[in-house]
Order: sequence, then C-alpha cells, then structure tokens
Amino acid sequence: MKNKKKKRSLFEKISTLSFLTLIPFVIFLIYVLTSVFRETNDEVELPKIMIKDIKNVRIAIDEYYRATGTFPNLELVNTDEKLEQIFFEQDGERIYFKDFLKENTMPSTPSYKKLSKTNKVTIVTSFSKPTNDGGWNYNIKNW
Repeated sequence: MKNKKKKRSLFEKISTLSFLTLIPFVIFLIYVLTSVFRETNDEVELPKIMIKDIKNVRIAIDEYYRATGTFPNLELVNTDEKLEQIFFEQDGERIYFKDFLKENTMPSTPSYKKLSKTNKVTIVTSFSKPTNDGGWNYNIKNW
C-alpha cells in the first residue's frame, strides 16, 4: 500500500514565528496607507474651503455694491475694528458690509505649505503680481 501524503494547509506551512512577524508588518502597512489617503483628503478639502470662502466674499461684495453703488474698502479689515468700519452711510442710515458677508470677521485663507492662515487684505492694482503672503488680494474699482 502506498502512503498518501496529506496536503497541508497554508497556515500549517507557515510557521508560527513567521506568521507573528507578519502581523506588525501588516499593521504598519495599513497605517502608512491610511496616512497617505488622509493627506490626499486634506488636499482635496483645501480647494473646496477656498472656493466656498471666495464665493461668499464675492457675493457679499456684489450685494454691497448693488445696495450702495460703491465697493467696500476691505483694506479696513486690517484695522482693529475690522468689519465694523466698512459701511456706507445714506440719509443717516448705515449699511454695513458685514451684514452682506453674514460674518463678524473676514474669513481666513487656509494655511498651505509656507503660507500661514490669515485674513489680511492686500490692495493690489494687478492680480497678475501675487503677494505670496496669504490672505486676500483686493482691487477697489471706482466706477
């Protein structure tokens, strides 16, 4: 009679020691992969936040212009009173920019690489020349 060899399963082939050394490696691999995907998600969220804030500020500027006929002087955001100083007075009634922005402070641009989070407003004459300091670039148009 011939001896039939019984096939061994995969777990039987792998020694207990090698299996136990595999567990930390798998845990490390999972950690690295989740870190990479988490970073990717942050990079995707950053433009969404910026687009939302740009849209809100742009809408507030347009609505303020339609209500007053002038553009808000956003350079005043850099002072202590911030949005409280940006208003248009007509017939004793003040129209505040913050009411159109629906916030008490100017939204901050998010931090990215070397740029820190800031809500500083810089008055520029040309948008083709970046300020490279974060914050908002703004060009007051007087028509």
